[in-house]
Amino acid sequence: MAIPATTNISANVSDAVLLGIVLDIVKEQWNQSDLMGDVLLSNSSINKNTDVELVNLLMPIWAYQSAAVYLIFISVFGLLMNIVVVIVIINDPQRMTPLNWMLFNLACSDGMIAGFGTPISAAAAFQYHWPFGDELCVAYAMIMSTAGIGSITTLTALAFSGSGGGSAKLGRVQAAILLTLIWIYSLAVTCPPLFGWGRYDREAAHISCSVNWESKMDNNRSYILYMFSFGLVVPFVVIVASYVSILRVVKKGRNVSPSYTGDGYVVSCVMGQATSPRQLVALRRYYFPKNAENSSCADAI
Repeated sequence: MAIPATTNISANVSDAVLLGIVLDIVKEQWNQSDLMGDVLLSNSSINKNTDVELVNLLMPIWAYQSAAVYLIFISVFGLLMNIVVVIVIINDPQRMTPLNWMLFNLACSDGMIAGFGTPISAAAAFQYHWPFGDELCVAYAMIMSTAGIGSITTLTALAFSGSGGGSAKLGRVQAAILLTLIWIYSLAVTCPPLFGWGRYDREAAHISCSVNWESKMDNNRSYILYMFSFGLVVPFVVIVASYVSILRVVKKGRNVSPSYTGDGYVVSCVMGQATSPRQLVALRRYYFPKNAENSSCADAI
């Protein structure tokens, strides 16, 4: 099984995270510059006698428009790539192996991000703000967070399944149980804000929604730490430990598929570059706001 395909499947996740980092930097620089001001926007639907209204934009208009175009690109590209993976697996019964179920699950979760969340963010970018209301904001954040954690957990399961030296076969029953546990785990990480622990709110210049990184309330602070720990740290540790185990087996001269060693680097790099920078910067700004504001290194990220 060619796990390096996960780099293509997960491209939309890392691209979306990269865009979020860029938008946060643009937003911060915009807020600190003298360009921040009232911008005239037409809004005839509110009052026929009023052709324009004053709106405080969080970024320059060109940044919103650039973000919208980029989001449309990664939405179309990501959705097509994941649809291709799904079609290839479904059309060939011999490919429906338990391990390929994991790739199928990964394609579905990433396809959900590309097909649902990214177009909504693109539409919001064209409107220069989030126009869809609080209910859709929470639903968007919940679905995107669950799909993202599901992708990360699936990558973790792929790494863990190969840590037996590449010889242990995953049965259909075990694979079905593992897929169920993946989504239970993902929901356990992302559901608490629906019940009052933490909160989903607008982020990234108000064109998307996610965990509220701004609130300093204790229950929000504890949830962010919880989400960071189980959504990033635990999966990353499992992935690294799994491929360290495989490398040890290789050194002992056992029969291990060479692809698994390369896959270890691929999966670990995809996992790290797709999630670490965004969450680490967010955590630093949340727990050490003064240091983050004064740090040029944080802005460079």
